[in-house]
Amino acid sequence: DCPLTNTVMQKVGFYNFDGSQLTVDDTLTVMVSDSVILNRLTGGTSVRLPMSYSAPADTLVFCFTPTGATMPATDTIVINKTNTPHFVSLDCARSMFHTITAVSWSRRSPNETYAYAIDSVALINPEVNYDEKENLQIYFSVYH
Repeated sequence: DCPLTNTVMQKVGFYNFDGSQLTVDDTLTVMVSDSVILNRLTGGTSVRLPMSYSAPADTLVFCFTPTGATMPATDTIVINKTNTPHFVSLDCARSMFHTITAVSWSRRSPNETYAYAIDSVALINPEVNYDEKENLQIYFSVYH
């Protein structure tokens, strides 16, 4: 009787400042500490990202590398959360559910070389569990 969908990941959507969905054209890599959790996404409108099982906060580093750039531009999002073990039965693997309690982020301005920068982050659904509902919405400033 184990759930078929048993992967716990947060869903993060990308949006323009006006609320319309945004496709990030630069190459996007997301890191936590020294680990890459998303490698070289291009053309994405959303991502599903894992969360740590025991830490009270996750610091996500978003690295944007446009074509021709030698170094990425980085933005940081800090997600504070509580972690709750979820147990179904002895036959099923234990999962960790999370409740996002606060979100903060760094701010920089986009420019001609680095067209995308995180403007703000909205917490839409604080419960991160088996469902695939959007948890965070990232609003971008885009250089035109």
